[in-house]
Amino acid sequence: MTRIPPARLVLAVAKSAAWGAITLVDPNRLTGWRKHAYWLTMAGGTAAEIAAPTAADDGIYRPVGLTTGVALGTAGLTYGAQDLLAKGDAWSIGVLRRAGLKRPRVWAAAAVFGSMLASSLAEAKLASQATAEDDGYDDLGRPLPETLTPLPQDVRRTIELLLDSVDGYGSDELRAQLDDVVCRDETGHFALVADAAAPRTLLDSYTFPATALFTRDGINHVLMLDIEEGRMSYLSHLIEPFQEDESNVDWSIPDAEELQVVVGFEEDDALA
Repeated sequence: MTRIPPARLVLAVAKSAAWGAITLVDPNRLTGWRKHAYWLTMAGGTAAEIAAPTAADDGIYRPVGLTTGVALGTAGLTYGAQDLLAKGDAWSIGVLRRAGLKRPRVWAAAAVFGSMLASSLAEAKLASQATAEDDGYDDLGRPLPETLTPLPQDVRRTIELLLDSVDGYGSDELRAQLDDVVCRDETGHFALVADAAAPRTLLDSYTFPATALFTRDGINHVLMLDIEEGRMSYLSHLIEPFQEDESNVDWSIPDAEELQVVVGFEEDDALA
């Protein structure tokens, strides 16, 4: 069973309680600044609901500006249609009163609280489940510890070969990191995680200026070492020409003697 984090649970209850509380207020009895404050609150709450990220990602990119525009537009419509919405509120309360409920507004507030809480909990549960079934990375894009394994010897030899080909560019610090680095194999690419206590390079984020090349089955392979925040983070494995079905590509790394190291050129030159 997927557990909902306590913070999300508290947020769901608080949000539902807030909407329930505002339902207790009869907008048809408000005048002056109280009326404006009520509808500004309604407009702001509606905009916040739209602007908040949803739990389930449908894979469709939506620009921040678009989401903000829709939220602000909805807020404006809510505030502008306050008289119509107030009439709708009076009608719904009348329906509850004719149904025999003595305190219809309290019942309406309870219904709003319950429906909002159920919706928020369902969304939180989906978010928690999505996190539990993610691609093995944390919120900062780092591989989860349980997905990491010791660095394969062929990968270690390749990185050593790259580091030995260049003086400077943090090669000494990277060699120290290599002693205890662990990795995650991603079909030829390797996410790298160095020990937090290992020294960092003076340069922050860059691609190490040495590239290993080899050719197999008519395909050119390029191996490049990426550094982020002063620590080795990725060994990229690129191929050329483009293969529609990469499942047929042999992603294994040959012996170091079969690798050609080129120093000081860009990725496009390597694939040329």
